[in-house]
Amino acid sequence: MEVIALVSPALVAGAVSFRSLCVVPLPPGSLSNVTGLCGTPSGGRAPARRLGLAQRRRVRVGAGLFVGGFATVFTVLGGATVSVLGLIEFAGGIGLAITGVLMMTGDWTLIMSRMLAVYARLQWPPI
Repeated sequence: MEVIALVSPALVAGAVSFRSLCVVPLPPGSLSNVTGLCGTPSGGRAPARRLGLAQRRRVRVGAGLFVGGFATVFTVLGGATVSVLGLIEFAGGIGLAITGVLMMTGDWTLIMSRMLAVYARLQWPPI
């Protein structure tokens, strides 16, 4: 049930973004790029007929490779982000521990006064 609750807003947002005016010209070009077919397979002289079995297979393979490529890239990027976020979380924990120790010892006010003096000399933030 939770998956449906999470996926349905994403599908609605995707449909809304797909119907926006700035995206409308993109699907024909993307589809022809993926499939390697143009709008009129007969060279523009006759109206387009139904695709044959070989052309339909070519469309399916091209679309599958296109989607598979995007899925692979974004899955790898997502995995890399999660691993980097773990390192950032660890570094943040260490920084928080150091800040806590400095606050308990009273050295925090010394560090903050020095930082404020530097900012005052630099006139930070710039006006």
